[in-house]
Amino acid sequence: MSNARREVVIRESILLPVPVERAWAFLLEWERQAEWMRDADRVEVESAHREGVGVVIAVKTRVLNV
Repeated sequence: MSNARREVVIRESILLPVPVERAWAFLLEWERQAEWMRDADRVEVESAHREGVGVVIAVKTRVLNV
């Protein structure tokens, strides 16, 4: 068995019926992600900044809806 790693690329797209600025603003509401991510129980931003490279978030997830 080889220990070589293979890169896997998955792409998905969807056309949203709102301007890109509105969609992006919604996605940046990190703490509200638990409202639409079924496995997320709580989301908290841990970094000083909320947008861009280096944002750190902590997510408490549910397994089997527990």
